[in-house]
Amino acid sequence: MVRLGEQAPDQGSSTIALAVTNMIMEELANILRTTVGLTGEQILSKIQRDANCLVILKHLLAEVSERQRERLLLELIPSAHLTISQSDDPFDSLKDRLEAAYRIILDTVPDNVHTRVASEFVRVLREEDGERVLSYGAAFFMPSDMQFVSKQDHAMVREHLLGIVSNAHTPRTLARIDGLAKYLEPNVVGKWLDPFIRTLVSHLLKANVKEKAREHLLRATLITPSKVNAAIEKRLDSWISHFEEKNAKDNAEMLRQLKKDIAALEIPF
Repeated sequence: MVRLGEQAPDQGSSTIALAVTNMIMEELANILRTTVGLTGEQILSKIQRDANCLVILKHLLAEVSERQRERLLLELIPSAHLTISQSDDPFDSLKDRLEAAYRIILDTVPDNVHTRVASEFVRVLREEDGERVLSYGAAFFMPSDMQFVSKQDHAMVREHLLGIVSNAHTPRTLARIDGLAKYLEPNVVGKWLDPFIRTLVSHLLKANVKEKAREHLLRATLITPSKVNAAIEKRLDSWISHFEEKNAKDNAEMLRQLKKDIAALEIPF
C-alpha cells in the first residue's frame, strides 16, 4: 500500500469489502443452484439436520438432478444409515428419517435408476456379511422392488425374504414380506405359507397379531400367480390333515374356514 501511495484500509472499508465479497459469493451460489441444482450432500445434510424435512422433501427434489438423486440412493444415504445402524440406539429417529427419505427419493427416479438400485441390493446380498445384508435389506428393499430385480436373481432375493421369518410372524415380518406373494413359485409355497399357519394356531401370540396375519394372507391370495394357487390349496390340505391326525379339531376347522374365505374372494385354486 505504501508503494502505491494508497491509504491502508480502515475498519469501514474492510466492512464494505467483506459485504461486497459476501454478496458476490451469494450471487454465485444462486447461479450455481439455478444451473446445477442442489447436490446430494446438501439434501443429505437437510435430512440429517431437520426432523421435519420429509414434508417438503419432494419440493426440494425438484431442484436435484437425476444423477444426484442416484448418488443419494446408492451412496450417500446408505453410508449415513450404516453409521446410524451401528449406534447404540435402535430407535434413533434419524435412522427412520433416512429410510423414509430414501423411499421418497426412490419414487421420483426413472426405471433405469430403480434397476441400478435393485442391483445394488443384490450385490449387498451376494457380497456383504449377514448383519449388513439384514440391515440394508430392511432399510432399503421392499418386495415391490422385485420388479426391478433381474429374473436370474429372483430366486435368491425371494429366498432371502422368506428366510426373514424363522417360525411365526410378527408385525415387522409381515411388513417385510408384504407384496412378495406376487413373485412366489409353487416350490416355495410351504416356506411362505407355513409361518402364517403357525401364527394362526399359536397359543403365545396376541389376537391382534393373528388377525393381521390372517388379513395379510387373504389379501396376498389376490396377487399370487395362478400357478401358485393349487400349491397353496395343497399345502392347506396337508395342514388340515396334520391337525386332524393330532386331534386338534379347532385348528383343522379354522383352516377349513380359511379355505372357504379364500374361495369367497373368487380366487380359483
